[in-house]
Amino acid sequence: MPLKINLIHEQQEILAIQAKDPLKFVIMGTVSVLVLLAAYTGYVYMKYSGVVSVNTQAVNKWNTVEKKYKELLEQEKSQNALQAKADSLDRTVNKKVLIANFLDDLRTFIRPEMKLSSMTLSRTGENEINVKYNATWVGESAQENVGKYYNELEGGKIKIKGYEMAPGSLNPLTLANTDNATRVSFSIAFRLKANLEERK
Repeated sequence: MPLKINLIHEQQEILAIQAKDPLKFVIMGTVSVLVLLAAYTGYVYMKYSGVVSVNTQAVNKWNTVEKKYKELLEQEKSQNALQAKADSLDRTVNKKVLIANFLDDLRTFIRPEMKLSSMTLSRTGENEINVKYNATWVGESAQENVGKYYNELEGGKIKIKGYEMAPGSLNPLTLANTDNATRVSFSIAFRLKANLEERK
């Protein structure tokens, strides 16, 4: 009888072990699925990290290129502004040189005996200049010499290179202090027209 009991006990243990095997299989299967899921998640994360890294590099490169492009634009604007200033300065200098040359040449109209009290220059057009000056002739036979000077102007004998007196622009001679033989005041006004062919 005791032997039978032992056999029943052994049989029960065997049945218990067999009953535990399906649970062990389920546990092992679950663990395997979790391991696979974790591995796949890691793989996806690595891929995502790689894509993010590549995207970040691309964004950084784009930002660098955009920054350089903006810098080039600013440099170009600065260069254009400097060039415009240089051109403006060049035109101003050329204009001043032309005016200086013109004033220097205008001295041919002024005789040593003439003492200028005023002179005005003004443009009436792109190629025309109004000239007006008041002066006093100092010396012997002042009135007579002023008349000769006016006749030379009227006859075109006094000239400035690159300019000629516009026909009919010389105003009539105006005299003052005619009772003084050695000192006569007068006014001269005329218009000069640029001779473009001669100025080339």
